[in-house]
Amino acid sequence: MPLNLEDRGNENKILKQYSMCYPIGDSYFKDLTGPDWTFVNWPSANIKSYIFSSNLIRVKSFLPPKVNKIFWAGNINSPLNDVLESQTRPRLLKIGNDHFEDFDIRNISPQYGQIPKKDLNYLAIHNITKYKCLIDIGGNGYSGRLKYLMFSKRPILLVDRKYVEYFYDELIPFKHFIPVKQDLSDLIQMSNWSRKHQTEAKKIAINMYNFAVRNFSQSKLLERINFVYENNFT
Repeated sequence: MPLNLEDRGNENKILKQYSMCYPIGDSYFKDLTGPDWTFVNWPSANIKSYIFSSNLIRVKSFLPPKVNKIFWAGNINSPLNDVLESQTRPRLLKIGNDHFEDFDIRNISPQYGQIPKKDLNYLAIHNITKYKCLIDIGGNGYSGRLKYLMFSKRPILLVDRKYVEYFYDELIPFKHFIPVKQDLSDLIQMSNWSRKHQTEAKKIAINMYNFAVRNFSQSKLLERINFVYENNFT
């Protein structure tokens, strides 16, 4: 079975490949898309085991948040110039700096292909639950971190993106996440919504958590891999 490990997925219908993501709204490529390698580990992000890290996030999700802010950390320079995120990741950092009382947005650049733990902006993935709310934004392609954030029981401000994982279109705005436009033009508006509607935001977070628990077990992941293989390569 040919594999496409690119973070933008395959957009050539002549090349039939198992992909990590697909262009949103294209059912042909969705049927070729299955669980990506970050369901195993993510060495460059210091995640040695998906099972261990996701379970630790689940345990910590029961604790109340310590910081009443919206959190994101990542490399603002990772997207190439031909994707909108090359503009919106730096924009996200500026919004965070301009509204530091509500946001904690951190830029952290990898060294030798790995996020340095000694960087003052570094935060281990299982410690995201210290924050009251989280943001997920695309990078050069899809966002591998989303599946981890989903276990946090924290409302997620989910920025629209072009490339998505196979489960993405099952997530419903204001049921599983709080939507944000891809250009971030309504980020402040939606962050204010999350603060003014805390009861609804908590329900949204629990719905996202339950979705992850139901759909990201090892048996469910294998089921999706089998679906892609049996429907496309046999």
